[in-house]
Amino acid sequence: MKFYCNKSNLLNGLQIVQKAVSSRTTLPILNCILVESVNGMLRLIGNNLELGIETFIKSDIQEDGSIAVPSGLFFEIIRKLPEEDIQIEVDSNRNMYIKSGRANFTLKCEDAEEFPALPAIEEVDPIEVSQDLLKNMIKNTVFSIAQEQTRPILTGGLIEIDDENIIIVTLDGYRLSLRKGKISRGHKPVNVVVPGNTLNEISKIISDEQENMSIIFKENQVLFDLGYTRITSRLLEGEFINYRSIIDPTGDLNNEVQEGKTRVRIKTKDFLDSIERASLMSKNSKNENKNNLIKLNIIDDKIAITSDSEIGMCYEEVNAHIEGSDLEIAFNGRYIIDSLRAIDDDEIMINYTTNVSPCIVTPVDGDNFIYLILPVRIR
Repeated sequence: MKFYCNKSNLLNGLQIVQKAVSSRTTLPILNCILVESVNGMLRLIGNNLELGIETFIKSDIQEDGSIAVPSGLFFEIIRKLPEEDIQIEVDSNRNMYIKSGRANFTLKCEDAEEFPALPAIEEVDPIEVSQDLLKNMIKNTVFSIAQEQTRPILTGGLIEIDDENIIIVTLDGYRLSLRKGKISRGHKPVNVVVPGNTLNEISKIISDEQENMSIIFKENQVLFDLGYTRITSRLLEGEFINYRSIIDPTGDLNNEVQEGKTRVRIKTKDFLDSIERASLMSKNSKNENKNNLIKLNIIDDKIAITSDSEIGMCYEEVNAHIEGSDLEIAFNGRYIIDSLRAIDDDEIMINYTTNVSPCIVTPVDGDNFIYLILPVRIR
């Protein structure tokens, strides 16, 4: 195998596929990246058996071939090479020779035949979605994916697709996030759970541009096709929680969401800034379970925000339009901050029922996002 390539192109390709390289494994081959020539281009693959990423880069292929290269070392070598074109050659003993300018490296590699193949997914019934839409939908929901393995199905995000909508739902037991987006009509219904790690890595790879990408589902696998880059992932097995019964007992998300006894309309940035300031004083080094406790006293046309801990206290008032009963309620401040940071709308609606019932955050108009946050009991 022998080829020439541009350093920046190779480095960019390696950064993409490294996201699927296993960091902890007893199989040394999973620490490698597969490098091979395909139809006059260089193909790079990372595969940890749950997530697989392949990308194609332009190269001057002199001799076809394939090799499994130690990922971390190969990346560092390429990163530190001078800004010149790179010549790479592989001999029959699986030695890779890397040359650029006056720099020369010899790298011991593994047999490409030992590298696990990516799942074969036939591109049937692809679902077209804008890259920037999917990127924002993941950003708006991924923070409330469960980190603990006590309920494995919650370590992923539910993706639902109907005739013209795509919905992502995540839930960790303390909060729920839902984001809805529009897609072209005519798709078959889909209801699958994609691992949280896959969603995280996809959001880092896809662009902020309004370029379309394809999503293809097949049995227990999903393929995200960006053209020169393709991401394959297994799906989580099991049934996701019936989130509709939690958000809206009627099961119709197009209806007004659970009209509560207290309804607040507030500017998103003003509320977020105040909660972030209050959280500075909400730490409790003696009891981590009490960290980030923020109290809200909803009265008249304002919300009084209080945090009090061994390091000090904070009190602040934020103007709001309030309908219904006065209410005192407390939350983990981090849960509120995560949700507010994901919202681009200038104003939001917050629905409360009691101080032990979850609050529901929605847009002032429409239903493109819903956040549900459980309160903390206060004495």
